Order: sequence, then C-alpha cells, then structure tokens
Amino acid sequence: MPIGRFARACRLSVKALRHYDEEELLRPAHVDERTGYRYYTREQVRDAVTIGMLRGLGIGIPIIRQFLAGGTAERSAILHAEATRIEREMAQRRFALDAIARFGSTGTLAPYEVTIRRMESLQVAERCVVTDAEALIVDTTELIYSLFDELRAAGREVWSPVFCMNDDRGSDEHIVVHACVRVESPVPDLPQARINEVPGGEFAVVTHVGPYEQLGLAYHALYAWAQEHGHESRGLVREIYVNDPANVRPEALQTDLLLPL
Repeated sequence: MPIGRFARACRLSVKALRHYDEEELLRPAHVDERTGYRYYTREQVRDAVTIGMLRGLGIGIPIIRQFLAGGTAERSAILHAEATRIEREMAQRRFALDAIARFGSTGTLAPYEVTIRRMESLQVAERCVVTDAEALIVDTTELIYSLFDELRAAGREVWSPVFCMNDDRGSDEHIVVHACVRVESPVPDLPQARINEVPGGEFAVVTHVGPYEQLGLAYHALYAWAQEHGHESRGLVREIYVNDPANVRPEALQTDLLLPL
C-alpha cells in the first residue's frame, strides 16, 4: 500500500508515518529508489495502530520501541511502569492545582503565619531510614509506624511529640529521615531504635493543614521568613505530626514545622 492509503487504514497522518520511519520505529516495507515513495504491507497495520494508540496516551517513542520489540511479559512490565509514571504525574498536577487554589484564596504565595516557640530538650527514641524525594512520604510513614510497634512491644505508650527531621545536606538524591518519639525514663530496651536527646531552644514555627505532599509550600514560607529576618538555620527542621493520618482525612492533617534559630 502507498503511504497515503496506509495512513488512512491506520488513522495516522502521512507526516507521522514519515516521522516514525525517521525514528526507525516503523520502517516502510519498500521504498522506491527512483521516486522515494514509501510502501507498507497489511501486516504492518497492527504495529502502526499500536504506535498511534500509545503515542495518543503520551508514551514516548523510546518506550514504544521497547514495547514493540518485547514479548508479552516485557510489554506488561512496560505498561505497568508507564501507568505508575502517569499516576505520579497526575499527583504532581493535583498538587499544583491545590497549591494554586490555596494561593488564590489568600492572595499571597506564602499563606503561612510564622511564630516563635520556645522548646525544651527532649529524650526520644529514634530510628532512621535513607530514602529519596519520590519515596519520602511512604518510607517516613512506614518508619514511624515501625517505631510505634517497637515501643509498644517494649510496653511503652506512644507519647507526643511525634516528629521527623529530614537531612538532605550533601546529597542531591538521598534523604536521611530521623523519626523520633518522646520517651520517659527509665529508658526502654529497644532492639532497633536508639535513645537520643534532641536540644531545645527557640524555633520559628509554621503550621500546615493539609496533605503531606503540600509540605513543601510551608518549608518555602519558613525559609523565606528566616532569610527576611536575618536568621540562619542552626539545625534540621522538625516536622511535628499533630494528628495521625490513620485517623483523619489528608486535608485535615496538621503538621508543625520548627526551624531552630
């Protein structure tokens, strides 16, 4: 079939078919050496339709090339990975939409009030995990709940405050999460958590109400306030979780961010 007829059969444009030829994604079955006309066979229709469908779903040409070359198992894995990517992008777009709505309701890009709070030093049970920005919320949640389980197995209650300190200094990829829960003396014997003391002092504080995915907005507001008022951070920001995500809806989650001054 000449390229025009093949394009109509596959519901693709001639321009798209030429592009797929240039990308070596769908080569013509024959090219006339004299005229340069491209010709295709009926057996190529399935691949052409598959390419058009996957491109319509926003899947890139390198991934489509892998898909066409793969067997059933590899194709399933590729589609699963693409579904995960799209879900992640949708979550990012929802976050952007929510953030814009939040800014629009307040008329400012920093809708947080900063206060100063005095804190005493705390004796805590602490566990750590190394993660990255993409897995931060999931890994932090699992870490905190595992710390709860360890304390309860030792016969201790879970006391407030429950908080994390995220250390990403010196790394563009890795974040060390320190999950902490206050413990009273005598110190419990814990198999994995260590007992540590976190210092007190003065802290700049903002309160974020909403999903953890939106905490970055509060961080920006907190750091902007610190720079405007001539403060340099003297340690890691503490994320104090005022309520439990197992018991409240994401939009009702309250998190206090404390920047040591």
